[in-house]
Amino acid sequence: MGSGCSSVNSHASFNVDAPLNSKTRSVSALKIAIVGDAEVGKTSILLRYIRNQFSPLYIPTKKPLIENVVKKLNLPSHSLTSVTFWDIPGREDINLYRTYFKNLDAAIVVVDLTDPDSISMGMVWKQIVLNNMFYTGHGAETGDTDPGSRKIHVTTETFPVILLGTKYDIIESKFKEEGKHFFPAVQHGKVQLLKSEKSSEELQNRPVEEKPECIHHMENMAKEHNFVGSVVVSARDGDGGVHSAIQSFVRHILEKHHMPRRWQTPEKKKVVTVEEKNVGKLEKTQIKEVDDAFNEPELLRLIRREEVLCTLNKKSQRKFQDLCLQGELVEKEGNSLEDCIVGLRNFLKDSKFKIQLVEDSVFCKLQIKSDEEDRKISKSLKKIIKAFNKDYATSCRAILEEFPMVDIQLLKIDNNVASVVSSYEDSAVRTASDIADLKKKSSMIEKNRALIKHMRDQAQSYVKNVDNALKRIKTAFIW
Repeated sequence: MGSGCSSVNSHASFNVDAPLNSKTRSVSALKIAIVGDAEVGKTSILLRYIRNQFSPLYIPTKKPLIENVVKKLNLPSHSLTSVTFWDIPGREDINLYRTYFKNLDAAIVVVDLTDPDSISMGMVWKQIVLNNMFYTGHGAETGDTDPGSRKIHVTTETFPVILLGTKYDIIESKFKEEGKHFFPAVQHGKVQLLKSEKSSEELQNRPVEEKPECIHHMENMAKEHNFVGSVVVSARDGDGGVHSAIQSFVRHILEKHHMPRRWQTPEKKKVVTVEEKNVGKLEKTQIKEVDDAFNEPELLRLIRREEVLCTLNKKSQRKFQDLCLQGELVEKEGNSLEDCIVGLRNFLKDSKFKIQLVEDSVFCKLQIKSDEEDRKISKSLKKIIKAFNKDYATSCRAILEEFPMVDIQLLKIDNNVASVVSSYEDSAVRTASDIADLKKKSSMIEKNRALIKHMRDQAQSYVKNVDNALKRIKTAFIW
């Protein structure tokens, strides 16, 4: 990522006055893998969801089937979502899974309700997905065999996987024909019988003790292995069950992992003071000289200011890069600052406008000028320039101006603590119990000093990062 820049200026209909295109972010894009044993009905499920069709013929899937669909979800925000489904063959070379599960957002594990072994394999398929997925992005981990990629650190609790049981029509038919569990339930040493003429919907809503054993099996599997949930469907029946199940799963992914719930009224936030926010960061030793040396009010002020500027710097840089992506000045997510600058220059290259880098005594800003006084840039482009100058550049200036002094003040507090602790131990008026008490509190003192060291390291790191960012931005104007 970040190796190239957008060629926006190559479009025949180039118009710098027109609003920048924001279609990149107008539709959420998800990649969902459909996995499971052979012949469980993965392709039938996909066909029913995409085209609302069913084929009684079984044709083994020999290579991944990739289908894309744009669906409207009944969220309060009426979201449009583009979903790319990867229907993975049931028996595949395990070395290919890593390719299939690249940049995956979620997975559907499909099991056959008529086969208890298939249901038991659900947990295996989930683990196969988790073991082989990875995200391609900037900053590869050391030792990764795929350049430019890094492992996603996911757990069974965070990555969305749903367990989908198919062929429920067969289970329902068995109930009607035989009036008993399709899977014998070994309870109290005998096979339990269940007679029913109820519909599949009524059957699913029965009390737990009356459900078919296959559904008990699947629900227990989902609960024990942290699936998002379990749903039974029939691809043969066009009752909307497949569509409803997958739509609900996609909605869950967006709400929990991708999309902020902007339609909800936010709860009123309690105003938190600096001292309350940092409670727990500093531990009181109850030794007055030592606690006074930490100068808690001043230390907390420095910590809070540093945290605010660090957060502002990260968010403002991300905002600038996101706006460049929305305006198609860069081609994909993960582009660097210099890619965004080059994208801006290319966008304005054949126009009446010119972009300049204006340096001041601390940082820099971007300036767009035109030979024609009455000519104005679009609101979208103006928004991008403002995001750089007002947000990102301002935070960079504050870091370069304040962090060196913050580092000095933190060092002064730390040296003062070290001096007080040393003189406390050497004082002739201290009793043995005083010294023993100080030793007991030494872990608290070291913890507080470790916090000071962390904040100093962070301040120095951010100053260095901003200096490097300025150099990269200057370089982008040379390319």
